[in-house]
Amino acid sequence: MTAIVVNTNATIKGVDSSGVATPGAATLGGMIYQLATLAVMGQKNIAINPQALDYISLSEDREASISGVTGNNGGVATIDFSPPCRTVTLPFTQSTTIVVPDYFTSPSIGYTAGSGGSPTFTSGNWATDLFDAIRLMNWLQISLDKNPSNLSLVSSWQISSASAVGTLLDSQLQASVSIPLQAISDTLGGWRYIGLSPFGALS
Repeated sequence: MTAIVVNTNATIKGVDSSGVATPGAATLGGMIYQLATLAVMGQKNIAINPQALDYISLSEDREASISGVTGNNGGVATIDFSPPCRTVTLPFTQSTTIVVPDYFTSPSIGYTAGSGGSPTFTSGNWATDLFDAIRLMNWLQISLDKNPSNLSLVSSWQISSASAVGTLLDSQLQASVSIPLQAISDTLGGWRYIGLSPFGALS
């Protein structure tokens, strides 16, 4: 898996304590939370989702917290992502690639995958990048070095065979993840919320 290059080539943005886009401030949890928020808004937009497809949900509990996560003063966001996907079988020596198509019509949700940094998420669409980000979080979660507190943010993660949708989609993704949030004053009497990553460095 790969890490995130921040504020490069229109990819996901990190923010500092003032809510300003700042190189070096991105977190994996922040990326997942931002993509999920954009996708939920996209599902409500009939212009880009005329079929009213509903593959992602986001709920936020401002009173909740996850024990052991520093700075988790803004609640917890719970994301469920269950789109159809396509498995691409590669030669035996390589892993199988999973592609989650962008199910919105152009111009989609306004996300552009990275292309120039190394390493970064470079799939070309938000849905596969969200899949990769959750898969990376799951990988970090099961690593004792990255998760000594034994946190369980990714509670469900599986790919299963499903009835084909069209000619290319042959599987079903089901993922559930909880993202601890930090609340930051926007100096206007309101709050910004950013997703945290308690698993340290990504690579």
